Amino acid sequence: MIPYRTPSSILSAVFAVAFAASASAAPPAKEAAPQPQQRETPYEALEKQVGSRVVIHTVNNTTRTGTLVRYTNVGLALRVENGGYELSMPRKNVRAVFVVVPAADPLFPTDKNSLEAKPGAKKN
Repeated sequence: MIPYRTPSSILSAVFAVAFAASASAAPPAKEAAPQPQQRETPYEALEKQVGSRVVIHTVNNTTRTGTLVRYTNVGLALRVENGGYELSMPRKNVRAVFVVVPAADPLFPTDKNSLEAKPGAKKN
């Protein structure tokens, strides 16, 4: 004689097998986004970095990150990322300045032209 199974017991067995198969599958691996790198720059070289993203370490052990707005021999101004306000600081308070270099394109890791290219159309 064949044992009789109820439809609910068959459905629960099917769901149990399906759940076990999905639980054992590994989630897809996420590729880590390339991180921008920082390059230490002498204070005098900041004249050419106006408009660039910079990280400034001060003598008071604080770190400020933002866009360099103004540069002079006696001080600089920075548009801070967290708040968007402009922060001026004298040169004597600056311990180290790092310019943020954008990460290389993962599709073209050896292409140096993408970092050196200037935006805009070429004029004839």
